Amino acid sequence: MDTPGVERVLATYVEAKNRQDVEAALAVCHEQYSYESVGLGAPVEGKVAARAFYTALFAALPDYHGDFDRVVYGEDVAIASGRFGGTVAGDFMGIPGEPGRTLEVPVVFVCTFRDGLLASDVGYFDAATLATQAGIPLGHLRPGPGDKFARSFADFWSAPDPAQVPGLVAADAIARFPGMEQPVEGVEAYRDQIAGALAAAPDLRLEVLDHLAEGDRVVIEWRARCTVGGRRVEFEGMDRFRLRDGRAVDAQVAYDTGVLRRAVESAAASAAA
Repeated sequence: MDTPGVERVLATYVEAKNRQDVEAALAVCHEQYSYESVGLGAPVEGKVAARAFYTALFAALPDYHGDFDRVVYGEDVAIASGRFGGTVAGDFMGIPGEPGRTLEVPVVFVCTFRDGLLASDVGYFDAATLATQAGIPLGHLRPGPGDKFARSFADFWSAPDPAQVPGLVAADAIARFPGMEQPVEGVEAYRDQIAGALAAAPDLRLEVLDHLAEGDRVVIEWRARCTVGGRRVEFEGMDRFRLRDGRAVDAQVAYDTGVLRRAVESAAASAAA
């Protein structure tokens, strides 16, 4: 494909994306088209997957735009440098973002062409810049095992069910809870520990505030809310996990036990009065 042909196809593709027209953009793409954001996971392969990807992207950034300072053309290739951006609508590609955030992310796109159509588009940009501008923890954009575990942890505690504990905790897991001299050993004991907490406070819920993941280690910061003796109680804590095959094999739970103790004592005093 000669340079004028490459220019023509690329211009059509860029203009369609800048008016958020998914079908017009895909019309100049090869059936085996692929898109990849380097550092953010596996490529999007094929036009069906690309249609879903761009539909989600333009929902996240309704005013998406790409502005290029320079484009270099070659035979069946084009390299464009500039910025892409838009205004975050709230949900960013399935990840809760901060509505109204403005993105202007420096980027280099490397595009290849085949049979007169766009065959691939690879974007090189700093994922941390994108995450910061969008108000999203970097780990949510580039999830590893620890990040996935943190999301599963959050899902579990949004509607806790002890029967679901084996999905998070390995059979031979060991967990240490504050105020307990002996560790909890094994998934069944861990499940019973959670069941006991829910029996005492059926409305106990944990909200994940943040997490940090590195390799097979993940630390999750959370805020707990529950009712004790008719009074609402709120406290914060942190869990540290070591993972194996995506499930916890070692856990260390930390929070101020005095908050719950004082709530129980107050409830007992009120009941005795």
